[in-house]
Amino acid sequence: MPLYHFHLRTESGLDRDEDGLTFDDLDAAYLEAYATIPALAEEMLRTGRDPLACTFVISDAADRPALEVPFRERVRDGARPRKSPAQRASCQTERAVHLRDALREQHAELRANLERMRDLVADAARACRR
Repeated sequence: MPLYHFHLRTESGLDRDEDGLTFDDLDAAYLEAYATIPALAEEMLRTGRDPLACTFVISDAADRPALEVPFRERVRDGARPRKSPAQRASCQTERAVHLRDALREQHAELRANLERMRDLVADAARACRR
């Protein structure tokens, strides 16, 4: 399982997670960060810090940033997580593929219609010459 680091960006800088945690994928790491935010935000409020200014920076095992999860995303309404960025991207990709396929079909129909129109014009031109 991949290793992910959950660095915490606050108003005072970046608190680095040196250990990290393992998850099946980036979506699972995102959901973990999302679930952790309320308790951490509550603790911050108790100590007089502003949780809305904080963000989890999720990095991969090589410590390359993979995703940011702003506390605002969760603290704002306390709702359950919407689709993760990876899930949203997947949905957008599916939609793009569907639109591409529909455009290809329409393009093929237009080419066929154009070919039929050329044949009709050629037939009409031959008929006029007779």
